[in-house]
Amino acid sequence: MYAIEFETDITGNFIELKDYEQLLNKHAKVIVLVDEMRLTVIFFDTNVLVYFAINQDVRKQSIAQILIQQVIEKQTLVISPLVIIEFIFVLSKFNQLVEQDKVVSFFQQLVKGQIDSNLVLSAYQLCAHPPEQGKNINNVIHLKFAEQHCEKIITFDSDFKSLASFSTIKLELQS
Repeated sequence: MYAIEFETDITGNFIELKDYEQLLNKHAKVIVLVDEMRLTVIFFDTNVLVYFAINQDVRKQSIAQILIQQVIEKQTLVISPLVIIEFIFVLSKFNQLVEQDKVVSFFQQLVKGQIDSNLVLSAYQLCAHPPEQGKNINNVIHLKFAEQHCEKIITFDSDFKSLASFSTIKLELQS
């Protein structure tokens, strides 16, 4: 933790202060304590949730379970609406909807944000123009969503490597 100190004239209640009226129109020295232990908000691609819930590969399931447990403890997991949709779709393909009901309910609570038309248009524009043409629109939507809400994407999908140059977001590819 470190401090930033500056002086300013208080002209309103833009910084929420108790009894700010006593300080109104007065000069003040402000000290802000900054916690440099900022937590990194993580976006998990759908496949991480799938490996977490369905044992298709013991090693990948173990990795997914450890990763998800870590971010749940730190409360740094963000799930997009598209990820939960894809997750439910995969569960239905594996006839796991009933068996995984509690997992779906849990992950549903972690869904944040929305996917609006501007995000979809931005993803489309990246997919539609060569040499990017042919990129998976869902992966690009994941990327664009993560750029708005997170600092890092974790996935088992190597296709994300081809998107790395189009974003500054950190990509962690599991294998």
